[in-house]
Amino acid sequence: MTTPAPHGAGEESLVAALHPAARSIALRSWRVLTLAIAMGVICSMASRFSFPGALWIARWGPLIWALVGGARLGWEFVVWINRSYALTTRRLIAASGVFRRLRVDIPLHRVQQVVVDRTLGERMLGLGTVLVTSAGSQSVDLAWVMIADPDAAAEKIRARISGVEPAPLVIGLAGGIGSGKSAVAAAFAARGFVVLDSDTQAKEALDRPSVRAELVKWWGSRILTPEGRVNRKALADIIFADASERQRLEALVHPLVRAERASLIDQARGRGAPGVIIDAPLLFEAGSDAECDLVLFVDAPRDQRLARVRESRGWSAQELHRREKAQIPLETKKAKSDLVIINDADLASLNRQVDAAIAAMGSLPRRSRLPERPGDKHGIRET
Repeated sequence: MTTPAPHGAGEESLVAALHPAARSIALRSWRVLTLAIAMGVICSMASRFSFPGALWIARWGPLIWALVGGARLGWEFVVWINRSYALTTRRLIAASGVFRRLRVDIPLHRVQQVVVDRTLGERMLGLGTVLVTSAGSQSVDLAWVMIADPDAAAEKIRARISGVEPAPLVIGLAGGIGSGKSAVAAAFAARGFVVLDSDTQAKEALDRPSVRAELVKWWGSRILTPEGRVNRKALADIIFADASERQRLEALVHPLVRAERASLIDQARGRGAPGVIIDAPLLFEAGSDAECDLVLFVDAPRDQRLARVRESRGWSAQELHRREKAQIPLETKKAKSDLVIINDADLASLNRQVDAAIAAMGSLPRRSRLPERPGDKHGIRET
């Protein structure tokens, strides 16, 4: 993905892609579903009356109306699949249609007004419609119908029109040891996302002279290599044996890492990156999920994860179990995440899932990012 240029200059690139929310299928079908349920109930009561065909109606009527309701849901599902919206560095796009494809493009420089409209049904389901008019038009020229978080979508359009880059989407990566979070991060990087490797940032912070001097003051020269650098294995032996020592280290390193992360996110905004990936070994344990708009969980079967760490790190099954036991259970992390990618096949499968995740992000509600609080932690990975 190319870097967007302000005001549509340069090569065009995608800023946002989304679909109507899946719950819009039920909203668009409610009238037929209500009628089908009512008629099914009436038909089931026909056997109580004596008129020609009453038994036939009582037997087959409910089934027929159930098929009518199911057919309506099926049709709306097909319509939903074929409806998509996009914002690029130059245009707004809305595409729809099953048998005949309709696509509406409006150049950004012609957009005159962007408003959010909500029907009663949309308000009840937390949805909304973004309506766009263009210069010289007296009516709505383009609509993003029944999307989740329409206010954020409208604001992104307005920011693009004004030439001010909106803050990039911040996505946290979570998952088990050996699940392949780095491979997922690389796939996002190939699509223009900026990847922030928190473990690398923490390592760089440890190599700062001021930090190194403080560590030597605490634990002596035993935590240094012969070359005078911080020995991460010796450091891990100390902090993972004593929770208080680990907290002391995190209190020293985390503010440095978070400041560096904020600077890099600002740089990503200036580059027009679609999002930032926070690849933190202990995202939930460290509380770094509070800095994210969305969290993506990378899943993989245990036998595959064990094979990967055995090959890359020389760990045994017992060692993997020991380290995972010190973390939040994987099922808990998965339940607290917004999206899941299963990394159990080849790279092509992984890339398809990453593309699907990016498409789904436009319709997901954002988490409320919290400001930094005293005592916030940054996880240090065992090595």
